[in-house]
Amino acid sequence: MSKTHLIRRYRWAALATPPPVATGLSLAGNTFTIGYRLGAGVPIAINGSAFLGSSVYIVDGTDKLCTNTVVTPTLITCDTPALASIGLKNVKVVNADGQSTTIVNGYRAMTFT
Repeated sequence: MSKTHLIRRYRWAALATPPPVATGLSLAGNTFTIGYRLGAGVPIAINGSAFLGSSVYIVDGTDKLCTNTVVTPTLITCDTPALASIGLKNVKVVNADGQSTTIVNGYRAMTFT
């Protein structure tokens, strides 16, 4: 490998952004801890790092996009979409560059009576 090739390769590697890392999910502004409802609009907060122009999806058969998303490098807040079924759901964070992370079984959808 030539010296020029190594310099170009180093510059590219140094500019690459790290993938997002989600360290936890909580209910934003809610105090109940039994579970979360199926309907849309449950505010959630995701803590982590390297969030850059991120979108949040709840995986319920297909990826369902959360709304009212606000992103900082270490926190995402958003409202959940309407879900089709009860149970544990994966929560996927996807950065604008396509890199993603998933909180496996991070959201519990249930009904309340």
